[in-house]
Amino acid sequence: MNLIKNLIKSYRYIISTHRWTLMYKNINDDNYIDISQNKTLARADSFVVEKDEKIYIFFEEFIIEPNRKGYLSAGELDTNSNELINIKKVMEKEYHLSYPNVFEYKNEWYMIPETHSNKTIDLYKFISFPYKLEKVKTLIDDIDAVDTTLLVKDDIVYLFTNVQKGNKTNNENLSIFYSDDLLNGKFMEHPKNPIKTDNKYARMAGSIVEENNVYYRVAQDCSITYGSCMYKFEIEELSKTNYKERLAETIYPPTNCNASHTFSKSKNFEVVDVIQNENLFGMIKNFIRLIYIIPKKVLNV
Repeated sequence: MNLIKNLIKSYRYIISTHRWTLMYKNINDDNYIDISQNKTLARADSFVVEKDEKIYIFFEEFIIEPNRKGYLSAGELDTNSNELINIKKVMEKEYHLSYPNVFEYKNEWYMIPETHSNKTIDLYKFISFPYKLEKVKTLIDDIDAVDTTLLVKDDIVYLFTNVQKGNKTNNENLSIFYSDDLLNGKFMEHPKNPIKTDNKYARMAGSIVEENNVYYRVAQDCSITYGSCMYKFEIEELSKTNYKERLAETIYPPTNCNASHTFSKSKNFEVVDVIQNENLFGMIKNFIRLIYIIPKKVLNV
């Protein structure tokens, strides 16, 4: 099994551009469309919001260089030019930021960014949507958690998050915390934690999707390579005492892409982040680098 996984990793490494970009589509269309971006930048962890007849996309961005540090940006999607306009940096810290989970709560807009480097889960409020935020509070302190995703159900606030704890990595440990109130309540650990303990289905991959009054949790498959595909799980039961879900759908990367690890859906649009396939010249360079420079890193041997 390890040999097969290593061969798949090597193949994906050879054909990959190794640069995260964004794609979108209308929910009534079949094919995703590239959102153009500067080749010196990587963009991932996309969240889409339709507001005031505009399509906003929030995302992690970083300059492609060693020791890069992510910051959060937002822009408006221009569907005529297939590009983001009015892009502005909305949050930058001395530590890495990613996964800008944007949501509406009691008619106000908020964000829970990934701040695992700071060992916190923090809540921010938009004081001027979509570019200006201020910190409201730390929801949970002293925690190594990534990809925190909020769902309000039956007036209870639930946080789905991937916690590194014991011998379980962030990819392998999905936990839930809950509170009666986002702003004033205290978050308690769910008695069923951890609700997932594998690297195939545990890691969150975007906001909770609601379709026909049914909630779906989106997960990314990290069992072979990071974001090899995604899954939609129907949330069959969620309360302070119990949780139950079932696998409903597999979301494969768009055509000519070999990885995708965040899915976001608004009323009319879907947005994903992807790693696209290289051209022939790029694949040759990747093959040479694989053989002569980083075999141990890629093959884990």
